[in-house]
Amino acid sequence: MMLRSILISNGAFVIKAFFAFALTTYLANSMKTEDFATWSILISVSMFFTLSDFGAGQYLLRRFVAGIGVEGFELERKTLVLNSKVVFLIVSVFFMFVSIFVAGFYPGLNELKQSALLLFFVLVLARTFFTPYLALLSAYEFFHLRKVIEATTYVAAFLVVYLASSFDFSVAAIINAYAIVFFVGAVAPFFLCRHLKLISGFAGFDSVSKSVVTEILVSSVPYFINNLSLLVTRGGLVFFAGLLLIDTEVVVLAIYYALFYQVVFQFFDIVVRSLQPRALSNPRGYKKAEFLLYIFLVCFVFCGAFGGEVILGLLYPKISFEYSSMLIFIVLGAVEILFSMMNAKWQMDSRFNGLVALSSMVKAIMYLVFFVLFSFGYTSDTLHGFLLGVLWINIFVVSVSALFQYVKGIHRYEA
Repeated sequence: MMLRSILISNGAFVIKAFFAFALTTYLANSMKTEDFATWSILISVSMFFTLSDFGAGQYLLRRFVAGIGVEGFELERKTLVLNSKVVFLIVSVFFMFVSIFVAGFYPGLNELKQSALLLFFVLVLARTFFTPYLALLSAYEFFHLRKVIEATTYVAAFLVVYLASSFDFSVAAIINAYAIVFFVGAVAPFFLCRHLKLISGFAGFDSVSKSVVTEILVSSVPYFINNLSLLVTRGGLVFFAGLLLIDTEVVVLAIYYALFYQVVFQFFDIVVRSLQPRALSNPRGYKKAEFLLYIFLVCFVFCGAFGGEVILGLLYPKISFEYSSMLIFIVLGAVEILFSMMNAKWQMDSRFNGLVALSSMVKAIMYLVFFVLFSFGYTSDTLHGFLLGVLWINIFVVSVSALFQYVKGIHRYEA
C-alpha cells in the first residue's frame, strides 16, 4: 500500500513538475523581463500567506494519526476540524492586513491595481480553510490522492495561464486567473474526504470551544515557526532577492528555483511526506527509506553539476547563466533536503516540537541578518554572493541539527 502510494504520488508529481516548469519556461520566454520579475515576486509573496494556517495542518496530522483506531475519535475529529477553522479565520484577518503592507515593499507591485492585488490575496487566504482535509488525507494514508489533485490543478493552471497570456491579458489578470484555479483545487480535498467517508456531517457550532481553539493555537506554534522559517528561507528567497538584486538576476534565481527546487526538491519532499506517518508506526522501515534517499540525493548533486548547465542553456537560450551560481544552488537544494528530512521526523514526535521551532527560528534569523548585511553592501552584491551566503547558513544549521540528533539519538517516536 505504501509503495503504491509513493509511486502514484511521484507519478502525479512528474505531471505537476512538468506543467509547473513548463509554465515558468513559457512565461520567462514570452513576458518582458520586468513583467516576469513581477510575476515571480507575486508568486513568492503568495507563499507567505500559506502561513495563515498557523501550522495547524501539521498539528492536525499528528492528532489524526494518533487517533486512528481509537474508539469515539470521530466526534473529536469533527470538533478539531471545526475549531481549526476558527483559528484560520482569526489568523487570516491578520494576514489580510499584512498582505497589503508586504506588497508595498516591492516597487513592481505598486503598478498593479489595488483591487487586483486584494482579490489575489483573498483567493490565497481562502484556501487555508480547507487545510484540515489535507491533513485527513495524509493521516489515513491517502497522501497520493492529494498529489493527484495537485497535479490536476497545475495542468488546469497551465492551460488557463497560457490562454490568458495568448489573449494579452495583463499580469494582474493572469495571476488572478492562476489563483482562482488553485482555489478550486484547494476545495477538492473536502469533497474527496466526504467520498472516502473520512468525514460524515459537521460538528455543530456549539462545539466551538475556547479551550480547543487555544489548544490548537498553542500546540501549532512550533509548526508555525517552522513554516515561517521555511517561507523565509525557501519560498521567500525570490522575494528578498527582488529587493536586493537587479531584475535579470531575480529572473535567473526564479528559474533556478523552478527547476532545482520545485522539481527536484519536491520529488524528495513527496517521498518524505508519504513516509512521515510511518515515523510513528514503523521507525525501522522509516530509517531504511531514509538511507535510500541519501543515495538518490548524492546522485542528484552529481547529475546537476554535470548536466544542469546544458539543460538550462537548452530551455532558456535568451538568458545567461553562471555555472558557479548554478552549482551553489544545487548544493543549497541538497542541504535543504537534508534539513527537511530531519525536520519531518521531529514534527511527528511531541518531544521534539521545541527543536522544530528552535532550529527553524535560528535559521530564519540568520537569513534575515544576512539580507540586512547584503543590502548595506557588507557582502558581494551579486547573485553569486547572495547564494553563497545562504548556502553557508544552511550548512551551519544542518550540521548543528545533525550533531544534536546524533547526541540525543532519536530512535522512537511519541505522538
